[in-house]
Amino acid sequence: MCVCCNCCSNNGNDHVECDLCCAAVFCPCAVLNSNVKMLETRTYHKPCEFECNKPCGIMGCLTVTSAIVQTIGHATGVFLNLVNLGPLYSFQWRSTLREQYGIAGDPCSDCVCHYCCNSCVLCQEHIELRKRNGGTSGLPPHAVVMAQPYAGAWTQTHAPGGQVMPATAYGHKVVHSHAEMANRVSRIAGGLRNNLGMQEGDRLALLMKNCVEYMECIFGAWHGGLAAVPINAKLHPTEYKYIIENSGSKVCIATADLADEIRNSNIEGLERLIVIGDKDHAALLTANAIPMVETDANDLAWLFYTSGTTGRPKGAMLSHRNLAICSWCYISDVDPNTPWSAKLHAAPISHGSGLYGLAHIMKGSCQVIPESGGFEPAEIFELIKAWPNLSFFAAPTMVKRLLMSPIDSDTSNLKTVIYGGGPMYVEDILQAMDRFGNKFTQLYGQGESPMTITSLNQEYHAMRDHPRYLKRLGSVGRPMSGLLVRTADGDDVSLTSGEIGEILVKGDIVMKGYWQDAEATEAALRGGWLHTGDVGSFDEDGFLTLKDRSKDMIISGGTNIYPREIEEILLRHPGVEEVSVIGRPDPEWGEVVVAYVVAPNKEDVKPSSLNALCLEHIARFKRPKDYRYVDSLPKNNYGKVLKTELRELDEKKVG
Repeated sequence: MCVCCNCCSNNGNDHVECDLCCAAVFCPCAVLNSNVKMLETRTYHKPCEFECNKPCGIMGCLTVTSAIVQTIGHATGVFLNLVNLGPLYSFQWRSTLREQYGIAGDPCSDCVCHYCCNSCVLCQEHIELRKRNGGTSGLPPHAVVMAQPYAGAWTQTHAPGGQVMPATAYGHKVVHSHAEMANRVSRIAGGLRNNLGMQEGDRLALLMKNCVEYMECIFGAWHGGLAAVPINAKLHPTEYKYIIENSGSKVCIATADLADEIRNSNIEGLERLIVIGDKDHAALLTANAIPMVETDANDLAWLFYTSGTTGRPKGAMLSHRNLAICSWCYISDVDPNTPWSAKLHAAPISHGSGLYGLAHIMKGSCQVIPESGGFEPAEIFELIKAWPNLSFFAAPTMVKRLLMSPIDSDTSNLKTVIYGGGPMYVEDILQAMDRFGNKFTQLYGQGESPMTITSLNQEYHAMRDHPRYLKRLGSVGRPMSGLLVRTADGDDVSLTSGEIGEILVKGDIVMKGYWQDAEATEAALRGGWLHTGDVGSFDEDGFLTLKDRSKDMIISGGTNIYPREIEEILLRHPGVEEVSVIGRPDPEWGEVVVAYVVAPNKEDVKPSSLNALCLEHIARFKRPKDYRYVDSLPKNNYGKVLKTELRELDEKKVG
């Protein structure tokens, strides 16, 4: 009899082991895959790519036979198991287990046990591994596996040689192993729930510059059944004040450099501020660990605030399912990775870099944080030399800075550079490939479909002999796996190749909607399709080329800047009658912000006063780099400012 069969009466684990038994009977692949993860040897069969751990009745590669075995009995089961491929490879796990942990036994008994009662042996292996790994189960509740497949990655990970694989690092220095991260995550979850009284579904604000603590805090939130609200640390206090208040976050975790500003912002509804490195943070790490809270795939996981044309940021509600699909698409279409890979976070973890990091965590890769906390070319080159199989996300301007750097460094460890968030000029990517090799993949996405719409992978970058190669390099690639992408006219009628229209997206990647904004949600998800606001066209091969960016959005240094937000600030100046903000092409930043101002008395409206007004209310990077004074703004018959004409005027003046 399996050890777990006595669970309910003897070992005090309630129904944990019973769930294990059920999973072994009805979906043995799930238990086997969990055992693989805890044993962490990658030399044998990989049972379930997506870690299905939900009772599936008569479905699954081993399910039918195992169910019959349990129903008919072991006598018939011996025969049936002979045709079950599971024991042919699964008994190897028992042998490897014994060898690694010094468990008594022999290959003959291993083989007999697996053929006679494969499900029971899988349970025995799981329980033994859990005990030997310090209680880390690796088999969380069924709904959690579906909703948070990446959360199971915080287990003890070993390379074939036995060395412990790192989970996080600062620069060259390893900070935590996966087992250590698992412990810290579960304690943070316990501290948030039991010490601070947060309830399932509550939002946790994360206002932090890049640091290793970022990862353990966001996973701590998910482990505890909470929703994370990552916030760009570069935002102005009035901006992050609105986000924290709008999200209803009662607790905020922040890095020390931002603590005083947060305290002085008088944020309504914020009850506790936890500062990384202080006694309250230490209390979270010493709290009693809790089991992972079971969540549904559609539960809110990440509240992603993205600026909107109204001037107020909107919270895109990303579910656990959204994040899982984002991770799977990344692994499938962008950058397959392993525990022997590393992910460098030189861009903010609060946005694309953090989202793409989930796929690496799912696979057990190391998360590397630059000691500078940001993007410094000299430091990036040093980290490339230090970490084999290194990948990182970069805005096109970052790639340009690396390309322009005089540093001649070995980049053979560089695995993949994922670029996106702004236009990449064809000449620039060709030069980058000439210098660094074919290691580039372009992504196109939005916060509402977390950074997942199309991709132009390394294979397409390498096809230099293709007759439409340069045209493809100027595109954003083809739709990613498992989602639908089309272009449509103003009536949402689909367009054919070559026709320009709005880009629409449908699938499990699309957000649930905007937080507490039913009107914006209805407009964005009209007809079941995400209306991106971006304009583009497909070619005959299915490659998408962008023609314009989200209405009038400006992308400077890979950061989205919406003109109306700046216009509303500038209009607060008593001397400004009208204003219109546009983006001007810039070789270094992609675009810079330019304001066209109508002011009856120009002497009272100097650039210095306008700059001071901007710096008082919005982030520094959003303020205009140039002010142009005009007598009037070009408008149509309905009084709407014609920004296209304004851009043409600006091009003539600059040119």
